[in-house]
Amino acid sequence: RSIKVANEIMQGKSDKAEIFKALGIALKQGELADLAIEELRKMKHWGFTQEVLNIYGTKGYTAPVMKRAFLRYALTAPKDPQIEKFLAQLETKDSQMLLEVKESLGLVPLNP
Repeated sequence: RSIKVANEIMQGKSDKAEIFKALGIALKQGELADLAIEELRKMKHWGFTQEVLNIYGTKGYTAPVMKRAFLRYALTAPKDPQIEKFLAQLETKDSQMLLEVKESLGLVPLNP
């Protein structure tokens, strides 16, 4: 189903509701979640923010590539108390990865 929807998206045949539904399904599948999160971020769709924050670091969502997708999403999303709390916790738990993702998004200057 996900492959079919992805193909339709590339061909411009799916409406946004169908796209978001498919991304919501992919978000729940550990091996596809980073791709879903990145697409949600690029589309500036923040309706899954709570789900994204809730699954960060849980079983199946701990690979560095996965964590970076979560961080890009949180750093790009409009600021709200949940995101601010999430980022503050990461500042103490994984400040190096947070800094690297900020640098990759151009939010802070690159360290020489």
